[in-house]
Amino acid sequence: MSGVIYLVLLLILKAVTKGSLIHLTIICNGTTAIIFFIASLYFYKNRYKEIAPSFKSIDFTHFRSLASLGFKFFFLKITGIIMFSTDNMIITQLFTPADVAPYNISFKYMSTPLMLYTLVTWPLWTAFTEAYTVKDIAWIKMVVNKLIYLWLGLVAAIFVCFLLSDMVYLLWLKGTVQISLILSAFMGINAAIVGWNQIYVNFINGVGKIKLQLYMGIITIILNIPLSIYFARDLKLGPAGVMLATNVCLFIGAIWAPIQYYKIINNTAKGVWDQ
Repeated sequence: MSGVIYLVLLLILKAVTKGSLIHLTIICNGTTAIIFFIASLYFYKNRYKEIAPSFKSIDFTHFRSLASLGFKFFFLKITGIIMFSTDNMIITQLFTPADVAPYNISFKYMSTPLMLYTLVTWPLWTAFTEAYTVKDIAWIKMVVNKLIYLWLGLVAAIFVCFLLSDMVYLLWLKGTVQISLILSAFMGINAAIVGWNQIYVNFINGVGKIKLQLYMGIITIILNIPLSIYFARDLKLGPAGVMLATNVCLFIGAIWAPIQYYKIINNTAKGVWDQ
C-alpha cells in the first residue's frame, strides 16, 4: 500500500512542481510514517483494542535495563551506518563521483539473493528470544543448522548472479556504465559474509548479549577507512578495494559471532562473551 501511495505522490509531484529534493525527501519519509500512524490508530482502536499500548501498563522498574539495551542497539545501528555510508564518500574523494555509480549498481545486483535470504532469517530474531527464554536449546540448534544449509544455497545463488553479471549489466545498463568482474566478485563475497553473520548475530541480538558486538563494531569502523584507502589507492584496486576493506572488516564478525553463539548455547560463555 505504501509503495502505491508513494508512486502516486511521485507522479503528482512530477506533474505539478519542478524537481525538488526537499519534496522528494518529504514524500519518501512521510508516506510510510503517515500510513503506519493511521494504521496504528485504526487497529488499536478497533481490532486490537485489548492489546493497545497504554502508559498505565508501563512498569518503570525495567526502564534502566531496557534503556541500556536499547542504547546499545542504537549504537550498533550507528556503527553500521558509518561502516557502509563512508564507502561512497571514500570513492568520491579518492576517485570521482562517477565511480560511485558502478559501486552502487553492482552492490544492489549482487545483493539481490541476500535480500530474499534476509526475508527468511530476519523474523528468527524474536523466535530465538522466545526459544532461549524457555530454554528450548534443541530448537535453536536445529534452526541454526538449517540456516547453514540455507546459507549454502545463498552462496550458490550469488555465484550464479556473478556468472550472469556481464549479461545482466549489459541488458540493464545498455553499456552506459562499466562494471569490472573484480568489483562484482567482491560484492558477492560481501553478500555471502553478511548472510553468514546474520545466522549468528540474529541469535546474539535475540538474547541481548551484544557487548562484544559493540566492541567489534567500534574496531571495524576504525579499521574500515584506512583499509579502504590502502586497498583502493595504494594497491590500485580502485572502488573494488573499498569493498574489499569492508569485507575484511565484516570477516572479523564471521569469526567471533559463531564462537559467541557456541559459547552461549553450550553455557560456557564468560565475561564479555556473556554480556
